[in-house]
Amino acid sequence: DADGTVDSRQRDPRFTYTQRGIYDATLRVTDTSGRSAAASVRIIVGNQAPVVNLDTEPDPGEPFQFGQSVTFTVTVSDDQPVDCSRVSVAYILGHDEHGHPQSSTTGCSGTIEVPPADAGHQGENIAAVFVASYTDAPAGEEPQTGSDEVILRANP
Repeated sequence: DADGTVDSRQRDPRFTYTQRGIYDATLRVTDTSGRSAAASVRIIVGNQAPVVNLDTEPDPGEPFQFGQSVTFTVTVSDDQPVDCSRVSVAYILGHDEHGHPQSSTTGCSGTIEVPPADAGHQGENIAAVFVASYTDAPAGEEPQTGSDEVILRANP
């Protein structure tokens, strides 16, 4: 509980948080020679990250060509009311192992115009990458973010 005192010296200790908040729980283990090690984990009690689902038309695996429009629908499940104006959808030109951000828009649905691939980014190692993200806005708690990604590869 971060009050500076040891909460347990038992094997397999357990602790239940009764207040909403974000906690950093630390487990310290000491062997019989006095050597010790510690590990921490962040625990969120209360507001959880929203679950974001991004659907595109065309679907991944369907025919796609650079230069066409891609429509999207984003659904968000959260323990807070969802505000579609806080949903962001970015289009990134994926190239080899990196990406080049191209454009973004907001809303739970819409259309993104994917320009033709330029001369420097053509071939088998490019993709249209779409990333939807949503950050909630809980009263008195730390906001949480969820995201989803769709990758469209051009047909040869």
